[in-house]
Amino acid sequence: MMLWALIYLLFLLPNAQQGANEYSDMLTWTWVALGAGVTLLIIVGPEFFHYLSHRNTMREILELGSRAEFERRRKEAEDGAEILGSQWRARLESKRVELGIRKSMPAGVELVESEGSLWLRNWLDTKESLLSKRFPEAKWLKDPTANRKIVGLSVVGLIAFGWNAIFGTVRHAIGEPRNMSLDLNAVVTGEQYRATWAPHLDLISSLLIVTLAIVLGMTRPAVDASSSEEEE
Repeated sequence: MMLWALIYLLFLLPNAQQGANEYSDMLTWTWVALGAGVTLLIIVGPEFFHYLSHRNTMREILELGSRAEFERRRKEAEDGAEILGSQWRARLESKRVELGIRKSMPAGVELVESEGSLWLRNWLDTKESLLSKRFPEAKWLKDPTANRKIVGLSVVGLIAFGWNAIFGTVRHAIGEPRNMSLDLNAVVTGEQYRATWAPHLDLISSLLIVTLAIVLGMTRPAVDASSSEEEE
């Protein structure tokens, strides 16, 4: 909401003030969205970052291979599991069993994780992505947070370009549905008509979609977790 409001107020609002265009009727809703976004940021923001802090701490602890270091951070782990919920509690107890602190999982605690969620978590949390292997000098690519941001931006970009190509994002006239695809070729070359009836895919959009798809694919783990376990 806030992102749209900033884009509208910085880039689209002057056009709306100079004369009516397809965005003119969005001014009121943009201010409403901006107010709601700021309110949510003030109310939800602190809780979200508090949750995220405990989540990152738990991830660090669960990656520890030293029993002594794990025991030293036991209080942090207990607090984090209490806040994050039963699934994290189960993962914590599973780590204790792995390190030999416990012989078995406590009664009533079971680590249930589907193959799909495990695969997704391994992807989002990887420190050894295909992208980081391809560019070893870029140390920041080994940061799971950076990898997740690249995944997010790639997915958003693919959805945006795909939607524009299939359904369209531009109106033929004010009040009509957005059923025309923005033609980036026409935008770059400065042609008078910059939209075509959807579905339509121009060359530049095609190249951007292919590029984003390749980047998204390269955020995957360089070595699949399940295959590495089988090798061991």
